[in-house]
Amino acid sequence: MATSLGKVGIVNKGEYSTESTYNAGDFVLYKGSTWLSLKDGLLGVEPVEGTNWKYLARGFEAEVLSLITATDTSGLLGDAGQQVNAQSLMDVIADKVATKLLEKGMIVDNFTSERGDLPGSAANDKRLYDMIDDVNKNINGTF
Repeated sequence: MATSLGKVGIVNKGEYSTESTYNAGDFVLYKGSTWLSLKDGLLGVEPVEGTNWKYLARGFEAEVLSLITATDTSGLLGDAGQQVNAQSLMDVIADKVATKLLEKGMIVDNFTSERGDLPGSAANDKRLYDMIDDVNKNINGTF
């Protein structure tokens, strides 16, 4: 007579479905995260941390940045530490970086066009260095 060892390990059941029955050791993907069934016969019981399901690994339900919430640690969109839309935060950061890079480029362009008729000199080189250094300090500091 053969002895049944029962289920050994865990079983991947794919995406969670309210129409499927799950048993202890089954794991599912639900809203981008991985959940493990702790009981047999779970039908229509959505994964929620507790006696029926164990939260295994966090994923992302959102596939686009605008659906993700982020913490604005620098206060670029308001008060520092507030929760904001990640796409809005990235848009502000990209705009500020682009603006600072444009400023840096404009300083070099203005300097060379205004002073293009003069031969290179230590004084002119120092002036250009100081202007670029000021922009770099602004880029590395707060926006």
